[in-house]
Amino acid sequence: MGRLKPPAPPAILCEWSENGEWLDEAHSACFSTLFAVDVAAASSRPESSATESAHNATLKKTMATDAADAVKELVAVLREFDQFRATFTQLTQDAEGTVLQEMRGTVQLRRPRQFYWRVTEPYQQTIVVLDSTLWIVDDDLEQVTVQSLSEQMGPSPAVLLSSDPSEIDQRYQVSRESLPGGAIRFSLTPRSEEALFDRLRVVFQDGLLQEMDFRDSLGQSTAIDFANGLRHAELDKSLFQVSIPDGYDVIDDRK
Repeated sequence: MGRLKPPAPPAILCEWSENGEWLDEAHSACFSTLFAVDVAAASSRPESSATESAHNATLKKTMATDAADAVKELVAVLREFDQFRATFTQLTQDAEGTVLQEMRGTVQLRRPRQFYWRVTEPYQQTIVVLDSTLWIVDDDLEQVTVQSLSEQMGPSPAVLLSSDPSEIDQRYQVSRESLPGGAIRFSLTPRSEEALFDRLRVVFQDGLLQEMDFRDSLGQSTAIDFANGLRHAELDKSLFQVSIPDGYDVIDDRK
């Protein structure tokens, strides 16, 4: 979305590791006191260990269920975006919070794999996704760049919004949270190492896309606010057919 590489979230501290072992320092430190423990206390350790193992297994099962439910809910929401249009404001900042770029424009999409992103301020640029091809038309530079979507972009916000929702679970790990006012925020972590971002979050209110933000491994973040959103909108089919103006240079990076 725009000329800057869209956007790695800070490490999330939790109480247990991926293999289900507790990371509580007090728990590990207690082993140093076992030298003076009596026989009754020692005999109770297997029971405690078994209880902890059962608790860990239950916790991991609950998390897996929550993740599956989040995927189902997100898929259901995205299926309503068969055709969608809105205006947007996009703000990009570096890791220190310095504003790098602010832009405005319009977005329109039709499933599957038809995506139109038009920047109107502060310069003129059009990004079009049609099936597996990405077109970037820079009017100021009088240049058109053509890329393979699958090879060049990997998982991206454009892919999320315009591709088949049933592919969500293959591409991302998903969690969800409820926000004040009835809004829902989904957080997506790409499974692919080729993704342009480390974390993507989308907010829906009453079924309409309200916000999207993502961050890359360098800490650069992009936040997009959507307004005037309309689902099931009538769209001009010609938007997704790129016509190269006379005199524009064409850079075709497809293989």
